[in-house]
Amino acid sequence: MKPFLLAIFLLSQMMAQPTLLLRHATVVDVAGGKLFPDQDVLIVGRRIAAISKHPLPDQQLPGGVEEHDATGQYLSPGWIDSHVHFFQSGGLYTRPDAIDLRNIRSYEAEMAATEALRTDFFHRYLAAGITSVVDVGGPMSNFEVRKQAGTLAGEAPRVFATGPLISTYVPPALMVEDAPIRLAKTPEEGRALVQAQLSYRPDFIKIWFIVFPDEDPTDATAMVAAVIDESHRHGLKVAVHATELATARLAVSLGADVLVHSVQDKEVDEAFARELKQKGVFYMPTLLVGKGYDQTFRAQPAITPADLALAQPGVLGSLLDLKHLPGEQIPGWVKRFQAMPAATEAEIALMSSNLRKLHEAGVAVVTGTDAGNIGTQHASSLFAEWEAMAAAGLSPADILRASTMIPANMLGQKDSLGQVKTGFRADLVLLKVNPLEQVPAHTDLLAVVAAGKMSLPADHLDSSPEAMAQRQLNAYNLRDLDAFVACYAEEVELYQFPDQLMGKGREAMREGYGPMFEQATELHCELVSRMVLGKTVVDRERVTGFGPGVVLHAIAIYEVENGLIQKVYFIQE
Repeated sequence: MKPFLLAIFLLSQMMAQPTLLLRHATVVDVAGGKLFPDQDVLIVGRRIAAISKHPLPDQQLPGGVEEHDATGQYLSPGWIDSHVHFFQSGGLYTRPDAIDLRNIRSYEAEMAATEALRTDFFHRYLAAGITSVVDVGGPMSNFEVRKQAGTLAGEAPRVFATGPLISTYVPPALMVEDAPIRLAKTPEEGRALVQAQLSYRPDFIKIWFIVFPDEDPTDATAMVAAVIDESHRHGLKVAVHATELATARLAVSLGADVLVHSVQDKEVDEAFARELKQKGVFYMPTLLVGKGYDQTFRAQPAITPADLALAQPGVLGSLLDLKHLPGEQIPGWVKRFQAMPAATEAEIALMSSNLRKLHEAGVAVVTGTDAGNIGTQHASSLFAEWEAMAAAGLSPADILRASTMIPANMLGQKDSLGQVKTGFRADLVLLKVNPLEQVPAHTDLLAVVAAGKMSLPADHLDSSPEAMAQRQLNAYNLRDLDAFVACYAEEVELYQFPDQLMGKGREAMREGYGPMFEQATELHCELVSRMVLGKTVVDRERVTGFGPGVVLHAIAIYEVENGLIQKVYFIQE
C-alpha cells in the first residue's frame, strides 16, 4: 500500500476506534531474541497499527489519542496460559473425585460458586499479564465462558476452549448433569462425542487417556484413533492427557497434536523425542499441578507470594481448611497419605529431566499450569510454573517463547498472536525487566494491554472489604508478615473493643506480629462466620497453635477503606 493511502487508512480507523500510543518502549522480539529500544507503538482498536523508531510522525495521529510514556519499559507479548479449567476453582472442594468433602460442600454448590467467580478470575488473569488462556476441557458450559470473555474486551483474557473431555474413564463423583468428562468405550461413541461439540465450534478436542496399572493401554487404541480421526476430519487438533510413556507414545503414534502433561512415570527416550519433533507435537509439562494436590492434602499448601497477591482470596483460603476440619470429615486415605513420605520432589525431578531432554531435542514446549485443580490457582500459578521450567534448564527466552509465540502457533494464531508486530493483536505487557534475560515475577509487571485497552494490574484486583479481610487472614495463617502487613493502612489503628488503643501503624504491627509468627509455627485461625456491613467486616474466629489444648475464640471487626484495613477492633470471647 502506498504511504499516503496507508496514512488515510490509519486515520479512518483511528477516528472510529480507540487509539493508544506507547512512546519510547523497548520492544521485545520474541522470535529473534532481540530488543528494539526507543520504539513508538501505535494501537488502533484491538490491533497494533504501527511500530516506529521514535518519533512516530504526529501527522498520523488524530486528537484525543491516549499516550503512555514507556521509557525504560520492556514491551512484550501478553502471556498465554495454555492449560486452565474454568469449571474448577483451585480450592479444596473443587475435585470431589480427588478428595470427597461433599458432606461439607456439595459438588453442585461448588460448581455454582466457581461459576459466580468467573468474571473475577478473568480480571485476575489480566492482573497477572495473562491475556490469553486455553481451557483444556470441562462442561458444555465452557463455550459460554469463551463467549462471555469475548464480550469483555479489555476486561478478560481471550479464551480458547473445548468441551467435555472424551475419556477412557469417568470418576463417579463427576457424573453430574453437564458432566466435564464423558466416557467413550467404542470408536462409535468417541466419534459421537466429537460430533456433539461441533456446533459449538470448539478450538480443539481433548482426550483424557486414563489407564490404570492393571490395564493395557492398547485396549483403547480403536477409540482414541477414532476420536483423533474424527477431529482431524473437521480441522480440529487433538490434545491428549497421557502421563505415562506408554500412553503418550500410543497417543502420538495415533496422531495426537498436543500432549498436555509431562511424561511422569519413566525417562523419555530418543525415539520418542524424535517422533514428537518430526510430527510437530506440542509438549506441555505442567510441572507443579501434582505438587498442588500433594501439599494441600498434607495441610501444607505450597502458597506463593504471587498467590497471596493475585489469587482469589476465598478460594486460596480454602486450601488451609484441612487444618481445622474435624477428623471424621477428612477421608481416611488422606490421613494415611499424610503419614507417608512425600514423593513430589522426585516426581518433579523426573518430569524436569524429561522436559529438558525434549526441549534440547527441539520439541515445541508450551507453558501450561492446569489452573483450577486443587492447589493450582487461576492466574497466579503461572509464575511458579515458570520458576520450575527455569529450574529444569529452560532459559528465560525459551520460557517467554513457550508462553507467547509457540502456543499461538499451537492455536493456529501464529500470524496474529504472540508477538509484538504490526497487524498483530494488541495483547501486550509492559515490564520493568528484560524477559529475554530474566524470568519475570508478578511484581515486575507494570501494565497490561488486552484487546487494545491499557490498564494497571491493580485495576483488576478486588479490593472490597471482604476481599481484604480474607487476604490478611490468608497471610496470617501462612505467617507471611510482609503480605499480612500490606493489607493494612500505614497508620492503621488496633483496638481492644470498644476504644482501648493497642497499637498504631504498620511498624507496630510488625513488632507485635513478627515474633508471634516466628514462634507459633502451628498458628491457625479458622473463620467460623463472617458478616459484611458496607465497609465493615465482622469475623468470628477460632485460633489454635499457641500450645497444646489452647484455643482462643475472638471477634475481629475490620474497617476497610480505599482498599486497605484502617481500623481493627478485637473482642475476646
